[in-house]
Amino acid sequence: MFPGRVLFSQGALNERHRQVDEREARLDERDQPVSKRKDIVELRDDALERRA
Repeated sequence: MFPGRVLFSQGALNERHRQVDEREARLDERDQPVSKRKDIVELRDDALERRA
């Protein structure tokens, strides 16, 4: 239908967005003082649980 173009399933797109979100969260953690890191990790874990 679209020669030369890759069409992603919605599941593959969702997985890719999840990977990008996790990577950004890890990068954000490193820039924060230790006291804030714990809060960020908890927020990330909550977001992952909601998404699952």
